[in-house]
Amino acid sequence: ERCAKYFPLGLVLGLGLSCIAYPLMSTNEDIKRIVQPLEYAFASVGFACLIGYVLTQPEAVFGVFKSKLIMSFGTYSFAIYLANLGVIYGLILLIGDPIQVLGFFGAVVFVPLAILVNWLVGKLLYVCIEKPFLTFKKHFPYGQPLKTNT
Repeated sequence: ERCAKYFPLGLVLGLGLSCIAYPLMSTNEDIKRIVQPLEYAFASVGFACLIGYVLTQPEAVFGVFKSKLIMSFGTYSFAIYLANLGVIYGLILLIGDPIQVLGFFGAVVFVPLAILVNWLVGKLLYVCIEKPFLTFKKHFPYGQPLKTNT
């Protein structure tokens, strides 16, 4: 319990140092042999702190999942699933391959952008296509036994 307050700091430092170490790996083979184990160690420490924080402070972590924004991903998840591949390819066609253009930081920018565009397209598909079909369920007796004329 006493060390639980340090878990968020360990998480940020571990994963942050891991992300900083990643671009250094591509410079030269000798540096890569030194940096790669450090990157994995930092990532391991970060994820261990994340697990420790979830185990000691579950209400703080799982309270995030009750926010309206996170719950909207569940509402639009099927539409996001259907549109995901097209959105990713569309973004790559529009802006180019971010990893080739900007390297690691291109991926750091591209992932949140792709998530945002996927959510917006998913919401649009849900409202225009999926929601009208869901209105038909009021015409069918789901969960009720069928009436037979015997």
